[in-house]
Amino acid sequence: NSSSAAGGGDAMAIFEDVDLPDCARNAFAGGFIGVVCGFMFGTVEAGKTSGLTADFGTMGKKLRDPVLMRFFFRNQLATTAQFGAFFCTYQTVRCILEEKTDVGTWGAVGGASAASLAPFAPSRLFRRNLPWAAALIGMDIYSGGLQK
Repeated sequence: NSSSAAGGGDAMAIFEDVDLPDCARNAFAGGFIGVVCGFMFGTVEAGKTSGLTADFGTMGKKLRDPVLMRFFFRNQLATTAQFGAFFCTYQTVRCILEEKTDVGTWGAVGGASAASLAPFAPSRLFRRNLPWAAALIGMDIYSGGLQK
């Protein structure tokens, strides 16, 4: 094995018993669901933060403000990207934990939640949307996971 000769053979050993096509499918589905939900959550949050939803009478005037629109779209796109990465990570880690360890469903959910939320915890924008992230995890638990 050429990877063993290069010293990289042991790194891939942890994936021996993991059904990679199944986990890749979960990662793709998680990323897709995260992007779609993140786009919706980001639109709502950016609208609330920028004041676009406060008064419909002045909305047309606000929509012509380039600074406000730049703020709106930056927040919307950042939330979209964060949720896509968050739920993709959650689904990938959950799949690997369920297939490689014997922690059970709740252990896999807890581990995947911690691993997927930790990188985004410093982001103020993501912290505002933590209830939505918890809702995504809750829906996944309720549905039995994307892989089932």
